[in-house]
Amino acid sequence: MAMDGLTLRAIVDELQTALVGGKVQKSQQPKKDEIILNIYNNKNNYKLLINSNAENYRINLTKHSYENPKQAPLFCMLLRKHIDSGKITKIEQPGLERVVKIFISSRDELGNPVEKVLICELMGKHSNLILANAETHKIIDAVKRVPFGVSRVRQILPGFSYTKPPTTKKSILNDMVELSSSNFASSLVDSFTGISPLIARELAHRYNDYYEAIAFIKDIIAEKNYEPSITKSKLGKMWCGVLPYTHLASDFESYSNMNNAMDEFYYIKTTTKQFNSYKQDLLKVCNKSLSKNKRTLEKQLKDLKGAEKAEKYKHTADLIKANLYQIKGGLERVEVIDYFDPELKPIIIKLDPHKSPNKNLTSLYKKYEKAIRTKENLTSRVTKNRLEIDYLESIITLINTSLVLTDLEQIKLELIEEGYIEPPKQKKGKKPKKQEVKVSQPRQYLSADGFIIEVGRNNRQNDHLSLKKAHKEDIWFHTKDIPGSHVVIRSKGAEVSENTLLLAANLAAFFSKAKSSANVPVDYTTVKRVFKQRGAHPGQVLYTHQRTLYVTPNEKLIPEEVVK
Repeated sequence: MAMDGLTLRAIVDELQTALVGGKVQKSQQPKKDEIILNIYNNKNNYKLLINSNAENYRINLTKHSYENPKQAPLFCMLLRKHIDSGKITKIEQPGLERVVKIFISSRDELGNPVEKVLICELMGKHSNLILANAETHKIIDAVKRVPFGVSRVRQILPGFSYTKPPTTKKSILNDMVELSSSNFASSLVDSFTGISPLIARELAHRYNDYYEAIAFIKDIIAEKNYEPSITKSKLGKMWCGVLPYTHLASDFESYSNMNNAMDEFYYIKTTTKQFNSYKQDLLKVCNKSLSKNKRTLEKQLKDLKGAEKAEKYKHTADLIKANLYQIKGGLERVEVIDYFDPELKPIIIKLDPHKSPNKNLTSLYKKYEKAIRTKENLTSRVTKNRLEIDYLESIITLINTSLVLTDLEQIKLELIEEGYIEPPKQKKGKKPKKQEVKVSQPRQYLSADGFIIEVGRNNRQNDHLSLKKAHKEDIWFHTKDIPGSHVVIRSKGAEVSENTLLLAANLAAFFSKAKSSANVPVDYTTVKRVFKQRGAHPGQVLYTHQRTLYVTPNEKLIPEEVVK
């Protein structure tokens, strides 16, 4: 979503009220294209976030915390030198251009007063943050330097004079342009600065006459009568602006001011993108290992099928041994009585004519012994591989049912400890730090009759919940032969209603691979009947004395999660 000049005007109006006269206490640079100015004004602390990223460019006050690098980047050090301890004298937006100028008075090395200007150009891939001398317009530096090789029209380099971005559009505040009545949405975008296609389409949706639309824009700017909101579609898309986008959806969340709306919008957007990227990376690792294990299992089962011939080899060898006295050398086959058949039917045995009867016998016994060893070895490997596949499928299910980034981070730590992901590389000369896996709190729900029901978020939490935290008389749930979360009713042996049992079963089915299935089998037993085999992966347990409920997962039946 592009930031338009109208939305920026609402933000600047609020920044002027909150920040002008304030002191810049400290400049920070969490990312290469993002800075945060910590400002104190009127007994309040503010954090002004300015981002020049091609996708997330914006300026707004933020309530969120951002992690800063241990060593401040060069541009951050430059800001600290020139504007830290300075006073914000004014904040301007030329017309409805996507440019904000923050003027800051400070003192130079000799103690003389000097005014600097931080210019925030918020224009997609051309976004930039530029520090200049407010009087001479000489550029001190910028987040993104623009040399001749990049642009022959406008260079952004230290020592160069700052010139504003070129535009051929008019100001909707001062100029009047004849627009096309048939398609005035496009005409608005093409003719005036600061009007995005999104705003233009909304105006076209609300008004049939473009003069009314222009009058509406001028009025909300003059009266500062903005309607800060986030518009949400049923498909999960979101848009943020100075008014609800009624042409896109009917679900709107209103905010007290534009800065709060923009802050929340981009926080959701960036964290969602980070979450999805993190999720896909983990799924890629798990699916790759899962595919490899499935291919290995297929080959193992094929080899195991061949090893099933062991008894046939022994049977044939025993018959040769019983009839050895009458078998002549050089034969390709021989017919003998099958003494192991109740009806004593004759059977034809193939022989190697190049071997003596005794050597044929020895060869078959060797094949039998080898097949037995292979079968024993393969059976063990097949069992281990199937457990590995079950574990990976459980991890994939937990990844897909995770709702927050911390859940995924804990799953990643588990995958590192289990050897599926390489641990972070350590610098030479430093001892590798042990990856500590913090056990977070399970999801908690309250049943109608007052029982707490807990649901594990990851395999380590499943282990902790089922094997350490839960009381031995609590009731434990898990989907039958289907990967999913461990669920526990904290009953401590008290009688539990059928509705609570069904709710816990519904939770177990909902937070499982069978989330979209019908009549999902869910086993339940007491916690004391749940145990772990030695060497099992996290989350893998065995249980006895179980009963089974069949439920169709229904999110509408799940109560609100208990907030701790």
